[in-house]
Order: sequence, then structure tokens, then C-alpha cells
Amino acid sequence: MISDLEARQIAEKHLKLTNPKFFYKFYGIHRDNDTASPLSVMFLWSKQPDRFTIDGPIVVEVDPTKACVKNRD
Repeated sequence: MISDLEARQIAEKHLKLTNPKFFYKFYGIHRDNDTASPLSVMFLWSKQPDRFTIDGPIVVEVDPTKACVKNRD
């Protein structure tokens, strides 16, 4: 099991590698009661460092058992 901070770091690294042109601001984490369920790590995004969108967060699912980003099927 990984901590919220570890999940955040994994998700943030994933976003920076896949979309380096954007800036990201941590928004929150949703964790189910089932410890094996993916953690939903949410970020606001922007093309400028100080203007983040309010259209809704980008959600990155992190697998807590493998400490990696969950592939979307």
C-alpha cells in the first residue's frame, strides 16, 4: 500500500512525462475503502504557471499495489 504523497508523486511524474507543455496543480485524492482499488489523483492544469482551469481536474489512476499509473483499457 502506498501513501497519498507517494501516489501524488507518481501521478505528477506521469503527467510531466506525457504532457510536458502544461503546468499542473495538485487538487486532491479519492481513495476507496478497498485498499486494492486504484487511487484517483486529481490535478488542475494550465498552459501558464498561474492560471489553472476550473473546467474540471485531470484524473490519474494509481495502482496502490504496484505503485504505478494504472493503464486505461
